[in-house]
Amino acid sequence: MPGTEYGIGISAMQGPNQSTPATMNARTGLDVPMDLTVTASTDTAITLVWGMVSGPIDHYKVTYTSSSGVTTEKTVAKDVTGTTLTDLEAGTEYTITVAARRGRQQSAAATIDAFTGIRPVTHLYLSDVTWDSAAAAWNAPAPPADLFILSYASADGMDTSKVTLEGTRTRSLVQDLLPSTRYTLLVVEAGVV
Repeated sequence: MPGTEYGIGISAMQGPNQSTPATMNARTGLDVPMDLTVTASTDTAITLVWGMVSGPIDHYKVTYTSSSGVTTEKTVAKDVTGTTLTDLEAGTEYTITVAARRGRQQSAAATIDAFTGIRPVTHLYLSDVTWDSAAAAWNAPAPPADLFILSYASADGMDTSKVTLEGTRTRSLVQDLLPSTRYTLLVVEAGVV
């Protein structure tokens, strides 16, 4: 069982005789908090949840570091598996870790990156490009988007369009494009309107 202390004894034996045992106590490593997830984000707060660890612990240690390098720690009670980080910088990426603690012992940490406010869509790419269409795909932000707005415009501004997509989507087919025309494609996360 993680985080459990065991007594260990070793004796020498010669024939029927046994020495006095050398004894020591040792504790197994602590369980790692699993399934660390961002469930909400505002301009100044990020809400997290994680799975409860097995084995005894004193508390959880949450550490968060902004992209500017400022690190803050927070203690969360052992029977609570979530917290909201507040007073954060708007529009900033944070690296967040959660570790279980018992005395001076600490588990390995679960880690996640999260943004305050609206996180930008990343890794936008096109595939299956034809003379009048292209498939656009992107990485889903965390926390999940409510909606995405996909817009595109030809270089001369004559052909433009905007489509609202469900926040669970990470791919869309852009159709009815003009042949031999350069386009700019933009995908942004949006709140419910």
